[in-house]
Amino acid sequence: AQAPLVSTSQPDISSNVNQTFINELPINGRRWSNFALGTPGAVPDGNFGLVSFRGISGLLNNNTVDGGDNNQAFFSEEKGRTRISYVVSLASIQEFQVNTSNYSAEYGRAAGGVVNAVTKSGTNQLHGSGFYYIRDNKLGATNPFTVQSQLVNGVVQSVRIKPTDRRQQFGGSLGGPIKKDKLFFFFSYDQQKRNFPGVAAPGNPTFFNLSASDQAKLASRGVTAAQANTGVTFLQSLTGVVPRTGDQYIFFPKVDWHVNDKNSFTVEYNRLHWNSPAGIQTQPVVARGIRSFGDDFVRTDSLILRLSSVLSPSLTNEARFQYGRDDEFEFTQKPAPGEPLTGPNGSAPDVFIASGGFFEFGKPSFLDRPAFPDEKRYQFADTLAKVSGTHLIKVGFDINHVNDLEDNLYQESGAYSYGTLVDFLTDFTEPTGCKFTPKVGPAMPVPCYSSYNQGFGPTAFHFTTNDLDGFVQDDWRVTQRLTVNLGLRYEYERMPRAQIPNPLFPQTAKFPSDTDNWGPRIGFAWDVSGKGRTSLRGGYGVYYGRIINSTIANAITNTGSTGSQFQSFFLPNFAGAPVYPNTLTAGAAGTPAIVYFSPSMQNPLIHEVDLSFEHELGWNTMLSVSYLGSLGRSLPNFIDRNLNPPASTITYTIQGGSQNGQQVTLPLFTGARPNKAFRQISEIISNTDSHYSALVVELNRRLTQGLQFRSNYTWSHSTDTGQNSQTFSSSNNVFDPFNLGLESGNSNFDIRHKFVASVIWSPEFFKQGNLTAKKIFNGFSFSPIVILSSGPAFTPGVAGNVKGVSTPGGGIIGAGGSARYPFYSRNSFHFPSNKNVDLRISRRFR
Repeated sequence: AQAPLVSTSQPDISSNVNQTFINELPINGRRWSNFALGTPGAVPDGNFGLVSFRGISGLLNNNTVDGGDNNQAFFSEEKGRTRISYVVSLASIQEFQVNTSNYSAEYGRAAGGVVNAVTKSGTNQLHGSGFYYIRDNKLGATNPFTVQSQLVNGVVQSVRIKPTDRRQQFGGSLGGPIKKDKLFFFFSYDQQKRNFPGVAAPGNPTFFNLSASDQAKLASRGVTAAQANTGVTFLQSLTGVVPRTGDQYIFFPKVDWHVNDKNSFTVEYNRLHWNSPAGIQTQPVVARGIRSFGDDFVRTDSLILRLSSVLSPSLTNEARFQYGRDDEFEFTQKPAPGEPLTGPNGSAPDVFIASGGFFEFGKPSFLDRPAFPDEKRYQFADTLAKVSGTHLIKVGFDINHVNDLEDNLYQESGAYSYGTLVDFLTDFTEPTGCKFTPKVGPAMPVPCYSSYNQGFGPTAFHFTTNDLDGFVQDDWRVTQRLTVNLGLRYEYERMPRAQIPNPLFPQTAKFPSDTDNWGPRIGFAWDVSGKGRTSLRGGYGVYYGRIINSTIANAITNTGSTGSQFQSFFLPNFAGAPVYPNTLTAGAAGTPAIVYFSPSMQNPLIHEVDLSFEHELGWNTMLSVSYLGSLGRSLPNFIDRNLNPPASTITYTIQGGSQNGQQVTLPLFTGARPNKAFRQISEIISNTDSHYSALVVELNRRLTQGLQFRSNYTWSHSTDTGQNSQTFSSSNNVFDPFNLGLESGNSNFDIRHKFVASVIWSPEFFKQGNLTAKKIFNGFSFSPIVILSSGPAFTPGVAGNVKGVSTPGGGIIGAGGSARYPFYSRNSFHFPSNKNVDLRISRRFR
């Protein structure tokens, strides 16, 4: 049955996306979970499909399908991650709910939102559907930022181009009875083919132009004009159009069996395959060589078994089991027909050239990835529900056993970094090189690269995490007009053991064990009018997120111990430094950087409080006004602990702009590191706080007389002390590790104003009279989605290192980490507002 228009029994703030909305509203790409962006308190987290709820990182959400966990624990995204279109076809989704807060204790493992989807089932009638979508950028405008460097009349110029991008999505579904009233089937198939060649070109249109001063510098290093031109010609040979495709298919069979009047059994299986040669880099123009994009592959499987039982007239039970796999792997592109298996296009080493707008070629530093990850999940869950007088009591548990295989060694084939094109051309020609003046002795020639890195050690690591959760929920109908919801949830993430601890740093042997994650939840719903037309709802709850598995992986593999992964780092004047294009055959002795968990590390914790007033206006229309508040605690951060307190200062003078001539004095980190056995000692610590407040106004209408809409306006303000959506770990996320108060500021997810309207209008222009006019003009539906929002926040930055001073970490104060412009706090600025309108016009033929 349809839920009441005004809720008088549940305190949660949630939005249901039903079959009417799924069928009628336009959605670009058919990723059904993108509808969540239309709900209050939800904003984009970056540009890759993540969604932030209530000012919390999109890595801390939970996505379920038919009660099965639909997440990848390693990167903490939906299974398959966001670079593919979707894992579960829109054709198989019946409806889904977006829970933003005050949801039942039955749901957890989320400090952000919970998206809970239900798939379609067969019935006693045979039903089917078919679809074909095509999207071709021949029908679209030319993007002014999609440019390629081309030689025009002897001069390299920036030419606007319009690369091919043709996407086709097709498939269908069929459901019906195998045996009437007893056994039913449902099946959907979904395939996507995309042809989107990429353009390999430098980020700066004038990248290949050599100025007179460049030519003079090359000549001083013994490089002739002909040799320089040979190097430029070589680099230009690595530019051009790169064939790139994507092919994805999903099939989903499901069987529902009504065993008897008391038991129903469901089995379903979802499988996805994604193959994308050269498809790791998806943007139209890529500042990489033609063999440096990388091939991308994804395989996912999900088998869910569910048994629902009526044990007595007042007692029911649902038992669930899931086996899931998410296997993702990426490799260096295969050579084109006729090309050698080795060579500068895609083989070692990786070469990065800055020169204003960068260009990179060779084997990408992040490849190869035979498993990244290969993740297997076993889930067992059970929920027992009992009606006792005016109480509906639910008790249950959920066990998730996840095994991750990570097979990847960063910069395994070596990586050269060059500051300028002139420096690369010098090394490419191999003349006298650059000059280096040591503290003692005469100047001597050395290579011209800025740095060289190469990874060594084992590539593959296995580890396991176990999430053990239990809950009790009591929905108590105190009176006919008042319902009180009481819940308690316990969550424990059992971490793996350290595999290769370093005896020189005992903290690498200790992983956190946060065992006190009790989440009380209390809410109420009061029928103010006594007629179900006006309600006042509210509640408070404590929610916990996970420590994501990629962060755990870094603490396992980067300990600096024998058997761990190790990055060899060379400046050109180091003993044993390689010369381009050579690479090292064995790890050189050096100082490792390590990662460890803080002894006080906790799971992310969120306090949430809400109050909502709802009133039915009539005509199946409801108005609500809500306050949403959240306090985030113990959110993750990464800090370099191997730094001495700054012993001096440095003063910079601003040149140009409105602050021209102003000076700023900053702390300066100099000298050797306190623990000379290591470079960065990166502590994974839960010391970040967040605060979110929002006022939400909603106006919703259920389908009546051909009109249905959902609309909401959200004013919100989100602040924190340095929250981010960082996978793995970084060496230093803060500006000054000894002054963390500088990190307070607006959140990355601070979008102050947001208005969303989703409308379905099916007018009958002619209700009586002319039959021909009725056939021509009736039957249309107009379905727009309008999203208007403030621009996201951003932090101005400044690049560069301290000149003439030996610093331990680099950057403008020598500590590495944040490159924030010191005159402003984090996220002091906002981008321009966003306005997005999607429209579908459809016509029914009966």
